[in-house]
Amino acid sequence: MVVAFPSDPGNLSPFGTNSNTVDFIIYQIYDSLYKIDDTTGKIIPLLIESYETSEDGKVYTFHLKEGIKDTNGNEITASDALFSFHLCSESAMAINTMMVNFDETKAVDDYTFQLAVNTSGQSCMAQFAKIYIVDEDSYNASTDGMITTPVGTGPYKLDSWSQGTSVKLVYNENYWGNEPDVKELEFLISGEPSQRTTALMTGEADFIYDYLVSDADYINGTEGYMTEDRETNTVYAVYFNNYEGAQTSDINLRKAICLALDNAALTNVIYGSHNTPAVACESVSCYDYSEEWENCEYYGYDLEKAKEYLEASSYDGSTLTIVTKNANNLNDLSEAIQNSLAQIGITVEIVEVETSMHGTYMQERPDEWELAVSDHMTPSNYGFDSINVIHTRRNYVHVGEELQAQIGEACTAALEARDPEEIKKYSAQAVALNQDNCTIYGVTYATMKLAYSERISNIHCYGCNIIDFHEVKLK
Repeated sequence: MVVAFPSDPGNLSPFGTNSNTVDFIIYQIYDSLYKIDDTTGKIIPLLIESYETSEDGKVYTFHLKEGIKDTNGNEITASDALFSFHLCSESAMAINTMMVNFDETKAVDDYTFQLAVNTSGQSCMAQFAKIYIVDEDSYNASTDGMITTPVGTGPYKLDSWSQGTSVKLVYNENYWGNEPDVKELEFLISGEPSQRTTALMTGEADFIYDYLVSDADYINGTEGYMTEDRETNTVYAVYFNNYEGAQTSDINLRKAICLALDNAALTNVIYGSHNTPAVACESVSCYDYSEEWENCEYYGYDLEKAKEYLEASSYDGSTLTIVTKNANNLNDLSEAIQNSLAQIGITVEIVEVETSMHGTYMQERPDEWELAVSDHMTPSNYGFDSINVIHTRRNYVHVGEELQAQIGEACTAALEARDPEEIKKYSAQAVALNQDNCTIYGVTYATMKLAYSERISNIHCYGCNIIDFHEVKLK
């Protein structure tokens, strides 16, 4: 089976990057303790037989399956699981272990270990599901931290990797689970969406990730092929730079910009019916969604009110800079936003940077941009987690200490809450603080856009929109 894919992973290490795109490939090679069904939120054991949570929610006890070996033949034990959590805590994926209290975490026996957490909460299990487990000896034997020599317990193992061209995986004959229909899986790297569609239509690929919206009718109109749009918690949004000295540090200017954006029109012109206009800064598909998220006047398109706020602002007529990336039509969305703001007299220039450098650009060059157009998602499927990352853990938009503390307090309360209604209550506070201060403005809710031949079925997503190709059925 060949999957036309938008980008080369660049790194096949289990802890090399926090990119969901890379995760799409390495998910096939490594196992985590369990996976979470995106549709139901159900926990499905992988390396574990079972788990228990202490009454106070501060200790998770995991019981590993016995006899599971990686492709080097090394068995996974409790000490390997703890080794993997420690590695993760020192990596680009450290966000998934920030709640772990390593001083109190321990192996009980060869196949049982306990994870202690500083802060209990609903999102902990979702975060732990993102951590891949590797054997300590196998990892230490790798000369590059498994960047080019991945060794996992998953259904596939690396066959070959031609960087920028393809990643070929083959079935792991020692895999502990069911044998898949797909024995050979190739990710064909194709940066242009139109090229991916061509690969599908010519038979070069069986499956494409992220097709071009304008190609949907062509694909669906061709016998034997179809498209599918899967709901995600990803939001395409406008970020406002609150850095002192940036023009967008003026809240009246931020309000003017929000009110000048017609989400329905922007969504329709760029994504058609494939996306949904946003009504809040986080997706309504999140587990903690509440209708209270929608109580913000700045999501009502109103050019006259936008002009009033602009008049009340300190905007001096100079050109504002949007920094964006060439992915998911975000450059097209930036141009549409540029045209929208021109209607109220705001001039905008667009700076496009590499996808991998976009967040770094926002953080390290606060004096070079006013607006950022980007996509964000929450790895736990809880909206407050995304807000917490953007505002308190990374502070991408450079909000002041007081607002940062208020948002952090609401997010922490949401994390620590055990009752779903309590979670929604504090999540709504975090969302309101963000929206009332116009720090991030959601424009459209994204779908995962898939297209494939009719010989493919049984496509399931886990871990926030990652397909388990081990489960795919072939006619």
